[in-house]
Amino acid sequence: MRYALTQVMKQAMQTLKTFSEKDRDYFLYQSRQEYLRVQKDTVGRLEEKLIETREALGQTEQKLGQTEQKLGHAEAEIERLRAMLEQK
Repeated sequence: MRYALTQVMKQAMQTLKTFSEKDRDYFLYQSRQEYLRVQKDTVGRLEEKLIETREALGQTEQKLGQTEQKLGHAEAEIERLRAMLEQK
């Protein structure tokens, strides 16, 4: 009887161990999947920010070009006015 009980307990422990390993494997799998989802989301958000930043940079460069053009016109006007003053 004692041997039968020990054998049954060993079998029960083995069954519990198998379930435990399956649960652990399942949770490891789920954790890995969640990690991958978070990484994919993070990469997506960073790519969006990169696109927005590049667009903002393009707009800033365009405004800088316009400002430099206005500055060039202002400098030309100053030179024209100086020349007129020197003629008088």
